[in-house]
Amino acid sequence: MGLPRPALSVLRSFLFRLLYQPQRLRGKEAWDSYCTGLITAAELRNLVMAHLATWASDLASAPEPSSTQWTTPELEEAFEVALFAALVPAASPTASALNTARAYLFCFGYSSPSEIHRQTQFPDEDLGESSQMVFVLAESEESALECGRAVAEDFVQALFREKAYSWLESGFASWIESKPDVLQHAFDLETPVLTPASGLRETAVALAQHDAASGKRP
Repeated sequence: MGLPRPALSVLRSFLFRLLYQPQRLRGKEAWDSYCTGLITAAELRNLVMAHLATWASDLASAPEPSSTQWTTPELEEAFEVALFAALVPAASPTASALNTARAYLFCFGYSSPSEIHRQTQFPDEDLGESSQMVFVLAESEESALECGRAVAEDFVQALFREKAYSWLESGFASWIESKPDVLQHAFDLETPVLTPASGLRETAVALAQHDAASGKRP
């Protein structure tokens, strides 16, 4: 389409809302519609491509070109691979994860650089604790917790770099959140999404950048 490439985290948030976010939270639930047979695979592919074209055009403040100008069989095949793991054997773990994954909001506590810096100045004060969150696509809540905790460990490493502590060894709280107002808040913040195809480290770095942008770093 000749438009600027959007940031990966922004693109993931858009696709998450389109595919997984409940309609009561202004989402489309397109993946559930496909899984329950309301729409076919081809219809889901076309829906994602059409919404993505409109979104990308609006994001760039550019007129949306006709689909005949940018749609090709190769592009349709690429979308099918991305959505349905079409080139992955049906019995593989990757295909299974993509077909059964659901979205979970993983939340965790941690001490930020500014909080630790403040305690070094005022040692009599309690060490402060912040919180962060990431959406995890997983087959179960237990799997989401396991993946989320791995992200939390890498998140602290990315946030502190050479002065990092071990999140896993520090005993911070972590949980799966399901309250509608918290979920809506996470959607509004464009919280990063960990998918079966994305790396833990990449997601953790995106989360650290997300955290830095919120002003929690000194």
